Amino acid sequence: MKIAIDAYWATYKRGIGNYISNLLEQFYSQDIENEYLIYCRSGLQLNHAPKNFKFITFNTYIYPVWEQLIIPSRLAIDKPDIFHAPANTGPLFLPRNIRLILTLHDTIFLLSNLKGAPFVYQKVGRWYRQFVTPKVAHRADAIITVSEASRLDILNCMKVKEEKVWVIYESASKKFATNRTDQIKSKIKNKINITTPYIFHLGGIDLRKNTFTVLKCFSIFKRKVDTKCTLVISGLPAYMIKAYAAFSEKLNLKKDLDVVFTNFISEEDLIGLYSSAVFFLYPSRYEGFGIPLLEAMACGTPVITSKISSMPEIAGEAAIFIDPDDEESILQAMLHLWNDKGARETLIKQGVERSKIFSWEKAAKGTLEVYGRLGAERGKID
Repeated sequence: MKIAIDAYWATYKRGIGNYISNLLEQFYSQDIENEYLIYCRSGLQLNHAPKNFKFITFNTYIYPVWEQLIIPSRLAIDKPDIFHAPANTGPLFLPRNIRLILTLHDTIFLLSNLKGAPFVYQKVGRWYRQFVTPKVAHRADAIITVSEASRLDILNCMKVKEEKVWVIYESASKKFATNRTDQIKSKIKNKINITTPYIFHLGGIDLRKNTFTVLKCFSIFKRKVDTKCTLVISGLPAYMIKAYAAFSEKLNLKKDLDVVFTNFISEEDLIGLYSSAVFFLYPSRYEGFGIPLLEAMACGTPVITSKISSMPEIAGEAAIFIDPDDEESILQAMLHLWNDKGARETLIKQGVERSKIFSWEKAAKGTLEVYGRLGAERGKID
């Protein structure tokens, strides 16, 4: 078969970008028979691509122009058997003889209680997905999603045929592991000047990450524990750090002393932050999958996370679960894990084993199975 893949976001080393990059690197070793056309922007660096992979580079366009104009025009030239749109949306108009696979990571943009977006570009992005994704989902010959929770959301929100929705789990990178050196741990501590035990939280510009609630709970937590402690919040752009720092001040939490904020950091620094934390606090209100849970577990870090959405499905029994909208629930879990070394050690062992269940090898194998199924169906029709 000839398979085309939209790799626009592969240069963006977070979320969907990592999903695309990891799949492509696995395809290199798992599929030497099919021909691949990778539509990408300049700057994409994926090493050791075999001869059956051809990278077709375009100028950088805003994504709707890329997806609705550039990609369809190129597909008309290349005439692939399958086109894989891996980033929640896809072209509205494709020839019927091209089989379309859509990876739909979540339905955040469709859930009524999550429609509020704090920034203009988020609002525009959600509007675009609200308009495009349901139409593309119904046109798609197969939909890949990343958890059973997301599959149920897709079926409930979009009313697509159940048999065309496949669940293929994601994974953390193999770089996240317990055998990280003490040098990596001390490097990040020195870099952000942490001298006390700390709790780690991955924030975000999306309010569903629940960072304001984390700060409120930590302000109470800090008054209830005897030892000195710090909250480290990573993954925030500079303009968001200012907003959260101002909120912290109102809670009598001093920036860079009680709470340390970092911007987006390197993968090595992130590994260091996970590995050195007393525990990882992730009370998100919604996740399509929740890769940070596996990253923390693989690094041997105890986890507190939400009992809703996909998080129980991914964490299994290797986490303490809380209600993300109940501050007392979060606070009590924090106090319990901070004060109980035995509970932390149990979660570390369970988490490391749980993280081993997931792999990008399995994700790629499942994706290739979808390709093969559609190819076989195409052959029957032809």
